[in-house]
Amino acid sequence: MTTKTTELFETLTEKLIALIEEGEAEGSKWNKPWTSLLAGSGFSYNPVTKKGYSGMNELVLMATTAYEGHTANVWATYKQWQTIEANVNKGEKGTKLIKWGVSEKCKTCNIKKARPGCKSAKHIIDRHMWASPFTVFNADQVDGYEAIPPKTIEDLGNAPEKVKEIEDFIANTKAIIKHKAGDSAHYVPKTDIITLPLEEQFETTEGYYSTKLHELTHWTGNEARLDRDIENTFGSAKYAAEELVAELGSTFLSAHFGTEVEVHANHANYLASWLRSMKDDPMSLYRAAKQAQAAVDFLTGLQGEEETV
Repeated sequence: MTTKTTELFETLTEKLIALIEEGEAEGSKWNKPWTSLLAGSGFSYNPVTKKGYSGMNELVLMATTAYEGHTANVWATYKQWQTIEANVNKGEKGTKLIKWGVSEKCKTCNIKKARPGCKSAKHIIDRHMWASPFTVFNADQVDGYEAIPPKTIEDLGNAPEKVKEIEDFIANTKAIIKHKAGDSAHYVPKTDIITLPLEEQFETTEGYYSTKLHELTHWTGNEARLDRDIENTFGSAKYAAEELVAELGSTFLSAHFGTEVEVHANHANYLASWLRSMKDDPMSLYRAAKQAQAAVDFLTGLQGEEETV
């Protein structure tokens, strides 16, 4: 990874750290750290390209939305807003994201950009990932566009259908999930079983499913699946890192279903460790977001051809 790319991640990570620390200092304003009020209306998306944001970019947008109090999950660049007759309000500050791309150099032909004919097995192609920054503005920051605000499962007006959609998604993974009266929600790699408290013990529907999706994200890390390092001692840096992956996985999945996110019960216990990890290594947050996205992709891959995120 180039120095420029690393600097971009450092900038984004510094922003997230600042948002979290400012929110923690103000107390109630940050009652859902970076898991966002935004998830209630789905993934952040671009109204021009009709595509969603993902991974690190989605995380940055969720954190910004939660802290700034935006009511929309719609983001686009200055010029893109203009193409749909909307204009960024004067004085608005944009949010910086990262665009990824791949450059292909054909060493056989000695050209910087490989041509279609270079795809032959006889040609040697050098591929390099690159990253560059771009700035987006939320729909709340523009004039001439009205976005739909986020909603909870109950607000959606079709709670039974929404619950069935989530339950069907989970059932299609074939994960073994057991319920037991108590206050512990956990996944055990050795037995490959998820254990949750009884559903009626949760105060809200969102709380139950946020926790269920959190543990399901842990389940993807089994060595038979994505093979993450998930058997770590409680309180260790690696343990906190996996908890962050699970928290982000739950957030991304909740966004996919268009339901609001409730922070995992143990979130406060790990926040200090995450902040310390991000300060020591800006790339740690990128890795967590990448692994969470991989977990979401894995789970949706178990749904059949029609299910996509």
